[in-house]
Amino acid sequence: MLKQTQAPKNKLSHTLRSWLPILSSSVEELKETLEPFLADNPFASVQQRNLSELPSAAPSKKEKNFFKEISKNSVTDSIESFSVAKTGLYDKLIEQIDKPLFPTEKSQKIAMKIIECINEEGYYEPEVFDEFSEAEIESVRKRFAYLEPAGIGAKDYKESFLFQLEELNLDEKLFESAKKLALNFENLSQMR
Repeated sequence: MLKQTQAPKNKLSHTLRSWLPILSSSVEELKETLEPFLADNPFASVQQRNLSELPSAAPSKKEKNFFKEISKNSVTDSIESFSVAKTGLYDKLIEQIDKPLFPTEKSQKIAMKIIECINEEGYYEPEVFDEFSEAEIESVRKRFAYLEPAGIGAKDYKESFLFQLEELNLDEKLFESAKKLALNFENLSQMR
């Protein structure tokens, strides 16, 4: 009787083997490790910075990021922050303010004002805009239901749920049931 077993092959690719010395180098040894590679590549160069010049990866007192609290490796976090471009929530929203959803210059201007009124949790905190009526603002804000991330620009969690439901393409009966749950969220224990 033949018996088959699978065993993983612990074989590194040639590319990974060539990068291994660089990846395993400490920050202090990195320049010395890269020198042979720099000699072969006239377009590459290394600039050394003091660790004190790197921005701190520690969260401010105002906002705490618990993931960063757990995995503190400030040197690698700082180096990574230089190499990775981050697009923030507000940047993503501004990119979506264009012709299909906001066809006029006025609607785009209102949408930009609404973005300014979105808090850290993604909810809209209304302000008084002298140049626009409440009806105009509300008409434009309702279109935020079609922006990413789903639920952004809602006034509260119920409306956020409704915005997210609109994205799901549910059949009408299921949509109405989910809408009823969202609108009566605090009374779920009493519903049957």
